[in-house]
Amino acid sequence: MKPVIHVRSILAALLCIVLLTPADLPAQSELTPASHIVYDFLKRMQLRGVLPLYNSSVVPISRRETAASLQHIASRTDALSSVDKDILRNLLVEFSYDGSLSDSLSYSFLDDVSFIKPFDNDRKKHLYFYTDDHASLFVDGIGSLSYRTFHGDQYDNALLLGQFAARVRGTLYNNTAYYIRLSNGQALTGTAADRAVAARFDKVLSSNTKFSVERTKNFDTYEGYLRFQTDNNWLAFTLGREHVGYGFGYMDRIFLSNNSIPFDFAKLDLQYKNVHYSYVYGNLNGDSLGRTLSSKHIVAQRLTMNFERIKIGIFESVIISEKPMSFTFMNPVGFLVSADLSTAVSQTTNSFLGIDAEFIPVRDIALQGSLLIDDWNFATISNNDSTANDNKFGYQCGFQWQDAFTLSDLSLIAEFTHIGQFVYSHRSNMSTYTNSKVSLGHAVPPNSQELAVKIGYDLSYRLGFSVAYKAQNSAGGLRFAPNGKLITNFGGSILRGEGDFYQKNVFLEGDRYDKNSTIIEVRSEPFRQFTVTVNYSMLSIKDHTVNKVYSDDLMTVTAELDF
Repeated sequence: MKPVIHVRSILAALLCIVLLTPADLPAQSELTPASHIVYDFLKRMQLRGVLPLYNSSVVPISRRETAASLQHIASRTDALSSVDKDILRNLLVEFSYDGSLSDSLSYSFLDDVSFIKPFDNDRKKHLYFYTDDHASLFVDGIGSLSYRTFHGDQYDNALLLGQFAARVRGTLYNNTAYYIRLSNGQALTGTAADRAVAARFDKVLSSNTKFSVERTKNFDTYEGYLRFQTDNNWLAFTLGREHVGYGFGYMDRIFLSNNSIPFDFAKLDLQYKNVHYSYVYGNLNGDSLGRTLSSKHIVAQRLTMNFERIKIGIFESVIISEKPMSFTFMNPVGFLVSADLSTAVSQTTNSFLGIDAEFIPVRDIALQGSLLIDDWNFATISNNDSTANDNKFGYQCGFQWQDAFTLSDLSLIAEFTHIGQFVYSHRSNMSTYTNSKVSLGHAVPPNSQELAVKIGYDLSYRLGFSVAYKAQNSAGGLRFAPNGKLITNFGGSILRGEGDFYQKNVFLEGDRYDKNSTIIEVRSEPFRQFTVTVNYSMLSIKDHTVNKVYSDDLMTVTAELDF
């Protein structure tokens, strides 16, 4: 009989741990969302030498850890610029309860209805909150309007999206966190064609079946989890749905990124001094050439060794499709690739191995390198025929320079990424490294390379902008015989991995196209918890098969109130 894991059994075991664990120390175990701007601030503090042991390769971290890092930075304000001091004060207010368990800097609208206090910049505002010695509860509402335009050679579309979300979070007995965020959105203007174009550029919309396939005006999302973390942070267990990121990529991660929507998972984190281990077993949304899969799972683990000047990580992952959950991959001290090869279904699974490192040679500069191994056969690596196709690699190198060119608060990032043919895909077309058809790793497709440069500058703690330029070279395409049989696959599609041994793979061979994009983003916060973001992108795609260049402009203006 195949082993079955019952969610109720996991929850019962977790409850027993909670009840038997002492709760003498203050602790907030909720997670700081992976998209929060505090991570950029913590990274800058790492490069400045204020927070040398901060490790950006595993996100998210708990609000408790975030608050502790901010309090440490507050003790080193001599190394901060005037703008960073203002940003720090702003963040200390937001994470004040997480660091001190004092709600003196929090405001509850339902307890004190006022039309003036919502504009107060010195308090963290909520619809409602409750705290005592053993529990906390924070209830918030989030409303946003997003106007999007697409114009140029390929598009002439525009629409307005409205969205409302409710968020409830808190911690019980200092160790057990709960979180849920429910949202519902609607296209307030625009046609079905406008919605289809918008879905091409938005992972949330493209992953929503009603919006992207059925062409309805509505879309919804949710994240939520139950999480237990010990007082001294050596163990944490999370069960739920939230973004998880592995890897040192400064603009995009090659191992596990947030390019796709969050997936459901069970996650174990162990930490002792400079060593951090993280393990994930999750469910993915998948299909195979339009056929919905009954199940698709991801298993991933990462071991990171963390020192002031250098940080080293080892990553493994296996994608399993059309198979039940298995104890084979549940050993948190096992080797996933070997476990995969020892199973009878290894031909239908997709395994990955990766190693990365970050080095801080001098203050303000970080260098990172990452290697992803999809397949590796040392015996055929130097062959000059199709047998060499057994070797599929992706790699990335980059640097980040804080206070670039001696200009305070100016950051410069440059990153080069190479994704080889058939990397992330799989010959079964089932165990692709995707969630809802979107890459779990880097955004560029297989058989591609990208050079990305980004400059960011904070004019004040409420106004900042960035300019990014990306030059991408890609190739792909399929060739069929008159009878419809596939005879050539150039390995440029993450969703089509069959035919990887039909001919020797040659990088950038196939239907070639070059994509250049310039992205300008301005983010302002007129008053606390109200943000306006403007994103303008200029895209240029040269299709070498027809020798034609397509140019398009995309603009998004989003106003959000998080209260």
